[in-house]
Amino acid sequence: MSALEALKTVILFMSKINKRAMVVILSCFILLNIQAVSATNVATSSELYDALDTGEDEINLTANIDVAQDLDPTIPNLASDIKLTGTGYGWTLNGQGIHGGLSLSVDNVAGLTIGDRLSFENFKSSSYGAAIHSIFSSISTTDIDRTINIGDGARFISNQAVGYGGAIYNFVDGTTVTGAITNSLNIGDSVIFSGNTSGDAGGAIYNSVDGTTVTGNMTNSLNIGENVIFSYNTDSFLGGGAIYNYLSLRYGENGSSTISVGDGAQFADNQAEGNGGAIYNFVYGSNVSGDMIDILNIGENVRFSDNASGVSGGAIYNYLSLSDGENGSSTINIGNRTQFIDNQVAGSGGAIY
Repeated sequence: MSALEALKTVILFMSKINKRAMVVILSCFILLNIQAVSATNVATSSELYDALDTGEDEINLTANIDVAQDLDPTIPNLASDIKLTGTGYGWTLNGQGIHGGLSLSVDNVAGLTIGDRLSFENFKSSSYGAAIHSIFSSISTTDIDRTINIGDGARFISNQAVGYGGAIYNFVDGTTVTGAITNSLNIGDSVIFSGNTSGDAGGAIYNSVDGTTVTGNMTNSLNIGENVIFSYNTDSFLGGGAIYNYLSLRYGENGSSTISVGDGAQFADNQAEGNGGAIYNFVYGSNVSGDMIDILNIGENVRFSDNASGVSGGAIYNYLSLSDGENGSSTINIGNRTQFIDNQVAGSGGAIY
């Protein structure tokens, strides 16, 4: 029984015993119906592009969509947060292996939400982020607060980028920021990243913040839900077969970067030409007056198996660099029953560097 059907049943029952309660619940029912139809429904690639191009902030897929070859390479910059959802189960955006096909470009948009169980497959990009391309760049501004949410059960399959981020590229660039910079990339439960490739860094995900002259705290976080799978993702140059996470702060107060991996996640058969067969995490600070903090939290029952690095860190490469004597700390927390099995490395750190 759906939520609306259940509400109808409650209304029928309450109408027999309490008219005032019936009025209250009926008002909620009307509100839910209004919210349910507020999104713009799309069933074709042209409808999707038109909805994004005209600035719709909530778009609902009602069918699998093969992205047309003749669409522009990226969606134009948009003025508001975007929410992309799907009615039903398991709708797929298929890039059809075409260079210059539609990618979801959300430059200088404060937030993006991808609904549960949506799939991005077979996208190709000659630059960064074949499926999702996200840049927030600002000079001489106040606080920057950027959040991207990927819903439970989403899938990113066989996406290819010549540059950074085979599937997802998320980058915040702040110069002369009078305030704080906050960047959050949140991956839901049971999401799958498989067969994605990058030519530069981050076979599946590239997540980065770069700040110069920042008066407030700068925070970068990558939160990965439970039972997420990263498999057969590949990076061909800098590192991070599955994930490349980077924070750089020059002339600022405090910098903090955190990766949190949920219970039951799996990293299998990911490969990096550079450091970090599965995860590359790097934090850099120069002329920072406060502290630089690097935290990597690995949950319970996480499995790293058969990942490979061409340099250091067969499974994980984690590095904090401070160039001018700043205060800093680097912490890795690993949960119970987490396993590192048959990870390979050409240099140092078969499992963790």
